[in-house]
Amino acid sequence: MPERVVKEDAGEHLARADERLLEVDELADCAIVDEDVGRIPTRVERPRVVGSAVSAVQDPWMAWRLGTVVAALALLLALPGVAAEAKTPPLIEEVIVTAAKREQSLYDVAASLSVFAGDHLGDRGIADLVDVGKFVPNLNVTTFSAGHTSSANPFVRGIGMQDHLITTDPGVGVYVDGVYLGRQVGQHWNLANIERIEVLRGPQGTLYGRNSIGGAINIVTSAPGTDPGTRVRVRLGSRGRIDAAVHHDGHLSDVAAVTLSGGITRRGGVGEFVNIPAANRDVGEMRELSARLALAWQPLPALVLRLVADANDGDSGLNPYTTLIDEVPGAVFAAGYRNADIAADPYDNNTGQANQVRVTNAARGVSATAEWSFAEGLTARAIGSVRRSEYTAGLDDDGFIDDFLSFPERGA
Repeated sequence: MPERVVKEDAGEHLARADERLLEVDELADCAIVDEDVGRIPTRVERPRVVGSAVSAVQDPWMAWRLGTVVAALALLLALPGVAAEAKTPPLIEEVIVTAAKREQSLYDVAASLSVFAGDHLGDRGIADLVDVGKFVPNLNVTTFSAGHTSSANPFVRGIGMQDHLITTDPGVGVYVDGVYLGRQVGQHWNLANIERIEVLRGPQGTLYGRNSIGGAINIVTSAPGTDPGTRVRVRLGSRGRIDAAVHHDGHLSDVAAVTLSGGITRRGGVGEFVNIPAANRDVGEMRELSARLALAWQPLPALVLRLVADANDGDSGLNPYTTLIDEVPGAVFAAGYRNADIAADPYDNNTGQANQVRVTNAARGVSATAEWSFAEGLTARAIGSVRRSEYTAGLDDDGFIDDFLSFPERGA
């Protein structure tokens, strides 16, 4: 198209646009008529346009470019990625944790961390720490042997401690409401009234102190009065297994609340001591009782006091530890008295410890916590606790078929 024709068409469109602007400007000074009141001269205020946006572009080429830019911007703003971001709720529920010794969102914690909330524990059938290890990567929790309820041995990334003696320290720290469980004995207990379980992988000595080179397991129970009501859980399984727990949460007054939890676990053995007629337990037989009482009192709006008492008892069937053969040829220890039958037949459990084919454990603990919120976002907390645990198991030191040199193994 010739350039002269383009300029004439553009000029005609610009003239018409100016005429429309003049008509609008004339209508700016008008009157509002009310039939009842009469004619009241009123000026309608509108923003003034300095000059004419159309007449300011006299060059048709510039007018065409301006239209192209406006159309491109309109199309760009219509795209989903450029449109204004709407505040939509997250697809995954936000979880608040205290793994770093302060309340944070799970997504803000700079640590390798796995968290299970209380509802998720029940949905997955998690009843103790051994069950937790089945769902957490890099975590393996075992007992000392089949049916051995006295101790739990957590390993994180292959680091932990199998020995349960009083002279050994665990490689993974286990904490319940900030209280450190310093020995494996008593850690294998029924998980009732749990708000969440946090498993931290990797060394945690900076925040959790010694004996956490492999990691830490932080168990947080529900505070009294947070979920009033009574809940019951029952699981049945093979070999006569029954796993039952009850939890009650209620208010004593406007400033006091209490929670009471109890659990029982029973299961028959996986085998019999056929060579020990007087055995009072089967191999792997498991019996466990647990109870927990928590009281909360808020004498002041900024002060909360908590008192917790817990107990755990276990009684299981376990073959006594025996010496099969001389570790060193010619050794004086048990020379000539080793159990030749056991050495010859690995399935022969004959021992002089017929009355000790069981392992028992008892764990008790009392803790007190005071929390004072002295400023917005700042809380001071003091925790004190006393714990005691002990176990008894058969130990056949001589390895002889008769009771020559043996005594029960005890620990605390």
